[in-house]
Amino acid sequence: MSAFGEGTAVFDVERGGIRLYIVGDVTIEGSSDLDVRIESWAGESLAAPDGGTTIELSGFSGTVFVRGADYTVEARGNIAVHAGGIGTAKLDGTGLWKTKTSKGTWPAELGFSD
Repeated sequence: MSAFGEGTAVFDVERGGIRLYIVGDVTIEGSSDLDVRIESWAGESLAAPDGGTTIELSGFSGTVFVRGADYTVEARGNIAVHAGGIGTAKLDGTGLWKTKTSKGTWPAELGFSD
């Protein structure tokens, strides 16, 4: 699924990956074995904390990539996201979303799966 807009997006992922482009705030919660990559648009790569269960980025401008199982990503601000795997998305604010079979506007709650 893909979505872009302004507001709050919460992704509960059973398994899969998310690539998030954001100007705003991001919180990632999950197990310590998540594959998390963070790159600011200022050109710096930020290391995800080892063994950390929660990662918080405030006033962040950049790209966040998360892959794994049983995690949640909450983003607030200007958002563009691509998600694959199995999970749900709750989108509040103003924007558009699209899955393989349908599309619509925010606010919305929807499931996604490969």
